[in-house]
Amino acid sequence: MKAFTLIEVLISVTILSLIGGALLKNAGINIAFFSKLEKKNNAIDAMSIVARHPNLDFNRLQKPLYAFIESSYTIDDDELKSFLKKEQFIYQERTLKVTMPKLESFDKQEKQENENLIDLDLVKISIHNQELGDFIYIAKIKK
Repeated sequence: MKAFTLIEVLISVTILSLIGGALLKNAGINIAFFSKLEKKNNAIDAMSIVARHPNLDFNRLQKPLYAFIESSYTIDDDELKSFLKKEQFIYQERTLKVTMPKLESFDKQEKQENENLIDLDLVKISIHNQELGDFIYIAKIKK
């Protein structure tokens, strides 16, 4: 009857423990990645509410998501209402004024005059709390 020697058993246990350790590390990395992905998805959801209903009166104030939509919608679902009231975000809005040439003025070799310029407002809306945050730029063209 042939059996494994002690060296063979030790080598196989070492190889199996290295493989197991690598698999556990990979699982930990995947869990951390999915946790970050879930936080980013929650930030995008919150940002979409705020971007759709911006309010300059809330600038630099901590407000719940419900404050942004309560004047626009009637929410009967108590669970949804409590969720929207629970999350508090600091809302910031900043406008950048930009003047840039129209695209067709690049083709012409003449001087740029006022009628060849576009006035553009870039509004940066950002929200954040202790766990997540995000920002979005909204372009508003003045005519």
